Amino acid sequence: TVREFVVGCIVTPVAFEVFWFCVFGGQALEMQREAEAAGITTCASNNNTSSSPSSPANDVTLLSCQATTEIFFDVLDTWQIGDFLSVVSLICLLLYFVTSSDSASLIVDKLTSNGDAISPIPQRIFWAFTEGATATALLVAGGREALTALQASSICAGLPFGILMLLLVPSTLSAMQDMADERDALAHYCKKLVEQKKDDGGLARALSELAPHPPHHLQRQHWMHHALTPLVNFDGLRTPLRAMKAFFLSVVCPWWQSSSIASHVFHDDKGSWRWRAVWGSWLALTLYAWPTVLIVSAFALRGIWPIAWVLYVCFACTLTSIRNQVRSSKDIEGWILLDFAWCLLAYPLVVHQMHSEVQCGGGGGGV
Repeated sequence: TVREFVVGCIVTPVAFEVFWFCVFGGQALEMQREAEAAGITTCASNNNTSSSPSSPANDVTLLSCQATTEIFFDVLDTWQIGDFLSVVSLICLLLYFVTSSDSASLIVDKLTSNGDAISPIPQRIFWAFTEGATATALLVAGGREALTALQASSICAGLPFGILMLLLVPSTLSAMQDMADERDALAHYCKKLVEQKKDDGGLARALSELAPHPPHHLQRQHWMHHALTPLVNFDGLRTPLRAMKAFFLSVVCPWWQSSSIASHVFHDDKGSWRWRAVWGSWLALTLYAWPTVLIVSAFALRGIWPIAWVLYVCFACTLTSIRNQVRSSKDIEGWILLDFAWCLLAYPLVVHQMHSEVQCGGGGGGV
């Protein structure tokens, strides 16, 4: 279940990591402070001074002078069973790398076998050896510098995936809400059916416990056109050409369509040209000033680039308010934070979606 997944894959690892850092991190901080109190203030005097040579538990080391790979084992050496813990740690590290490689090989094997549930074992072994050989060649050829570059590239590559994962959160919540509504609706209809047949048994009571409220998902509306429609809709010829033309206008001049939409949903087209001028001027100012300030910051006034991003965020916030108002006027389900994410990362798709929604909804043919 989702609850089991959250507890097993998120809560438990985080709780264990908190416990780990509290124990070993606290021990390391205490060891560092004891070393400073013992007069070990420079790396030259960092020679594992012991107040009681016969008791290894009293050894202190200035950890700030040690290599990153040695600090953990220096902390373990302060315990009576330090050697045993070091061996256990090495075994755990080995198991971690082996299981990580095995998981990666399994994923690649699934992809290369078209998602077959039972993928060929030799193929999985091949991918495991290939990954190991690639990592070994990288380390042998480049050494620590190559490993540092690989870590940096992994972090950079993980940034867009992190953004996608954040966008998946409201999408997952929405999908789960739909499933819950469908379950409640089914239970509600079964309860009504049982009541109509005048069944006084326990079935009606059981179903009433499953569906204490009437289903609301039947009143929930969705966008008529998905935001990604301009990128994937190629049915026919004339419609895609019109969509591409509207999408290009959304990229270059989003303020033109957005101002019409804002005038329609906020002011019911009253004083249409006046409100369109106000909305369009503000959107155009914040959007076009964004690259302009970035260019000026790159060649002339260095250090003013944050102003450019503030202007772009203002543009995204304005577009978010328009999209939220469109959703409210048409009873479309959604989440304002998801609206902001779409407007911030893909404003042309948002403008094209709102334009298609308002135009097809019959609310304003000129929008």
